[in-house]
Amino acid sequence: MPKVNYNMPIGTFSTLCQALFALYEPRKAALNDSKLDSFFITVKEGAEEIIAASNSAPLLSKLDEADSKRDTIVRNFFTIVEAATLSPFEDEAAAAKAVLGVFERYGRQIVAEKYREESAKIESLLKDLEGADISKIHGAKEYEALLRTAENEFKAANTLYTEGKIAASGAKSAGTKKKELLDFVNSTLLSYLKAICVVEGEKYAAFTKAVDEEIARANASIKVQKK
Repeated sequence: MPKVNYNMPIGTFSTLCQALFALYEPRKAALNDSKLDSFFITVKEGAEEIIAASNSAPLLSKLDEADSKRDTIVRNFFTIVEAATLSPFEDEAAAAKAVLGVFERYGRQIVAEKYREESAKIESLLKDLEGADISKIHGAKEYEALLRTAENEFKAANTLYTEGKIAASGAKSAGTKKKELLDFVNSTLLSYLKAICVVEGEKYAAFTKAVDEEIARANASIKVQKK
């Protein structure tokens, strides 16, 4: 029986494992082999773990995206308040000048702060704005709401990132899981199938042939990918 190529990419290997399980499932009752039942449960669950590990959300990227979103809102909010100080409407201009004083206590450089410091300053800014008259400034109330939403989204992304780092510190990578399962398939599953075919060749022949063909197809796909 051909063994699985150890250079097989993670995605190709997890797909192969799912295909092997799909071959076994409809033949399970006919083969009536408790060892194979156990082996294929390992294959199925191992493939699911590999997929989960390799498809983990890029938490740091999401955190950066959330930070960029709130930075843009802060800059735009600052700009509309600054522009409103030149409004031809006296009430709006006066309100904008007062609110601009609040913004200037923090400055545009707030967006260059470290994540934690920026969050603290945004929270402080939002609290200060609660006591300011921003209703007369066109678009200001909407930007205040956008900034609150963006800050909440950043906090949620930061929580996921922090929890992900903690989990990752004790979790195996997709590559490690792939190597362990591939060793199991080659050394345990395929060795067992090869041995049992010697004893009960007629019973296992069709299934073993299907397994051989599936592995050969996956191995051949690696050569195609490298061209």
